[in-house]
Amino acid sequence: MARRARLLACASALLAALLLTGSAGAERFERHATPEPGDVVHIWLERGDVVVTSHSEPSLRVEVETRGIGAGGVDVEFAREAGSTVVVRQRLAEWIQHMRVGPGVVTRIALPDRSSATLHLGEGRVSLESLWADVSVHVARGDATAASGRGGLAVVAARGAIRVADWTGALELRARDRIAVARVRGDVDAETDGGPVAATGIEGSFRAHTHGGALDVDGLFGTVAAETRGGPAVVRFAGPPRGSVDAAEGGISLVLPALASTRLDAHTPGGRVHLAPDLAWVGSLEPTRVRARLRRGGQDLTLRARDADIRLAADRLGP
Repeated sequence: MARRARLLACASALLAALLLTGSAGAERFERHATPEPGDVVHIWLERGDVVVTSHSEPSLRVEVETRGIGAGGVDVEFAREAGSTVVVRQRLAEWIQHMRVGPGVVTRIALPDRSSATLHLGEGRVSLESLWADVSVHVARGDATAASGRGGLAVVAARGAIRVADWTGALELRARDRIAVARVRGDVDAETDGGPVAATGIEGSFRAHTHGGALDVDGLFGTVAAETRGGPAVVRFAGPPRGSVDAAEGGISLVLPALASTRLDAHTPGGRVHLAPDLAWVGSLEPTRVRARLRRGGQDLTLRARDADIRLAADRLGP
């Protein structure tokens, strides 16, 4: 009987909350603020999908749409804290905070061009679109995407994946799952806890570290510094080959531009080093260790595998 009474009390409290915050409806509202030059905007959201853009206006605009049970139980507050900091914080009705049910929330944020912001999201998806700003994003549970932007971008998807395309600026990416980047003009630093890293069209240095995933880089015009733990590494250079690749549990395959020059140090204790016959290497060419120069020599290229093969070939369509 006591348990039944408690359940009835909880149901009554939930019904009261629904009546107070709106049952299964829809709400939409906007909030505005004008940051001072040099201000940093910190955004704290507990749940929902988030779309971040930038515009030429000096204002910071936040638009929120909610649908479903408790649609009226979501609000956004602005505050100014010590220093040049503007804080945007999502407020949820108390019953929503303690229960998995609640409204669907979409938050659209427009930042002033060339501004700086950090975004913390508990659960949901983040999409950065047509953005011109320096932004740091942390998503506890969910994926993050970014497209058509410029500026420094740092993203952590603690329990999700990251995808970035058509970006100008340095990228620092950390994800539990897959990371994919395409058509980036800037340095890339990518690390996964259990997924692969895929990249194409990178004009800048490329650093990658995978814990349990493969690496595939196509069209790299810059230095590579890559480590894989649990998968093979494939790198196709579009510019002078240089840098290092270390594959603990997989092979290494590199494709070099047709007229490339480099100094190679490749070693695999448990496999073999395979050099395409159309590449004229000069130096020490042992089955498991190669120290040799290609054409003029160029910059250093260091390759390390443990128990798999290392393969180098020339791109016949290269420069």
